[in-house]
Amino acid sequence: MTVCDWCGIDMDRRNFKKHDDSQCFWKHTLGMKKSEFELLKKQRHRSTSETNNTQDIMLMELKHFLTNFYKKAKVLYQRCIVKDNRDPIDKIREMNVSENTKENYIREWNLYNTWLSQTNNSLSEESANTYISELECRESTQKRKHQTLQCILQYLIDPGIRLNKFTKRISMTPKKPLTNEELNDYLKEQKSLDEEDYLIQLLLAKFGLRINTIGLLRKKHLDFLYSKNGKEKLITLPDNKTKVDRVEQIDIEDIKLIKNFIKDKNLNDEDFIFYRSGTAYNDRRRARFISCKINERIKNSKVLIKNPNYKYTSHIFRKTLAYNFYHKGMNELKQKARKMIGHANDSYAINYYIN
Repeated sequence: MTVCDWCGIDMDRRNFKKHDDSQCFWKHTLGMKKSEFELLKKQRHRSTSETNNTQDIMLMELKHFLTNFYKKAKVLYQRCIVKDNRDPIDKIREMNVSENTKENYIREWNLYNTWLSQTNNSLSEESANTYISELECRESTQKRKHQTLQCILQYLIDPGIRLNKFTKRISMTPKKPLTNEELNDYLKEQKSLDEEDYLIQLLLAKFGLRINTIGLLRKKHLDFLYSKNGKEKLITLPDNKTKVDRVEQIDIEDIKLIKNFIKDKNLNDEDFIFYRSGTAYNDRRRARFISCKINERIKNSKVLIKNPNYKYTSHIFRKTLAYNFYHKGMNELKQKARKMIGHANDSYAINYYIN
């Protein structure tokens, strides 16, 4: 157990850090210890003259003013002297986060900074709250931008900064998993339209990949090209989100498709397989381009019957693989359970035993 020096509350040590960092009223709002306040309160009650009462109040006001002044001076000292007034983007690049996160922070900072210039606002908690509230985007995007901007301001200015709590309710439209029949019909349609996009979607569906893996795939990841006599039918699947490469078996038919796709491209080991015109772009931009292209394919499909209660994006390939694998396994387990207790195959009664 730990006792807070400011409010005197006895609490579990696991809760103390959060309380001390942001929740203690006496530390963060009043700037005075509760014991000091109680002492002043007692002195005030013991006073018999209005003069003493006025002096006590003035002392409290002075202490509160000096406390706030000290906090602000400390922040300014850190920014102007210790951090040598460096460019905010340079400071963000020094953060201990991934490169993709840094790029995201820099992009959000530039958007906020541009808004400040356009609206003639100054950098502050109030202007940041106004900026977030005026964003015209989905609630989920607004919440992400809210969290990102708060992290940036806490790092650049003061760890104690707290933007207004995000209270909007976020409604997410679920992604639609496809049946095997729907998936096969869709891939057959795509094969007749564009070789590259078909091959991208085939790999997404076969291995449940993220789009970033397609953008990162290079010739060196096609392990089957380096196998003696073609005995090892393997492919390495990079992922810059998990930072873990997967090595999977790949069908001989898919190997033939890939070899046919790259045969006239004269690729070096480090060359990208897909979206070769965007070789100069970073991983995020490459993945975004491929994602938009595949989403457009899905949107314009003539064979997919779109259910308005679901969302159709490139993520459906990843969800379809997981969804179908899970339900196939569940059905097999149900059949085994039916057999064990003497139920007929496909008997619905098994649901009353396992639910």
